Amino acid sequence: MTSLTLRYGEDPMTGLPHLESQGGSLSAVDLEPLERELDQQFERLASGPDGQLVALDGLASSEGPQHFRVTVVERQKRCPTLVLEAVPPPAQETARTGDDPVRELSPPLPGRWQGQFLAEVADLLASAPRNGGRSPIDFVLTDLRALLRKDPQAFALLLFAGYLHVGDALSLQHGESGANRYAQAAQALAGFAADSLPPGALDPLLTQPTADTGEPARTEEPTGWLRRFFSFC
Repeated sequence: MTSLTLRYGEDPMTGLPHLESQGGSLSAVDLEPLERELDQQFERLASGPDGQLVALDGLASSEGPQHFRVTVVERQKRCPTLVLEAVPPPAQETARTGDDPVRELSPPLPGRWQGQFLAEVADLLASAPRNGGRSPIDFVLTDLRALLRKDPQAFALLLFAGYLHVGDALSLQHGESGANRYAQAAQALAGFAADSLPPGALDPLLTQPTADTGEPARTEEPTGWLRRFFSFC
């Protein structure tokens, strides 16, 4: 089993990452937990150097290998491919080769906040119910990873736009006008970044009625509903 090699890359039929065992030595049942683990660590691994190690627990019950050396191929694609070669545990490999101790498994990459964001979200959503196969959450995470690779600026702007949509919805729910600060921020965002966003991404915010003066309808300072919800103020 130590000669096991896995390939995690884009399925040409679905466009989603798919894990396969080269040589067919593992069944779909064996591959499913490994695929979930790689989903959570994909961005960190795909952005890292060749030769990094990753520990996967999915085969522990069948006494399969748990440690894999990762090579990233087709880095230029929107979804790079990971080739994972099973290796002995780090202590055994160091003793066998006489090399310097291997580096920490799956080290975080400094300065890559986008990848860290996706890794954190994947960890938080790992416990979401699954009815077999890949869930809608898997699809959305894959979509975000592809967007990040294609256009990091658009990735950041869409996260910001999503925050504006939620803030606007809460403001309207609590009685503020369509000219609340979230909608006004969307107007400002459209003014300088519309070309970096998909057409129509801000439309629900831009089509709301606004006050003639451009100021909020209320005279008191408007409440930041998201900030209030998370007790930031």
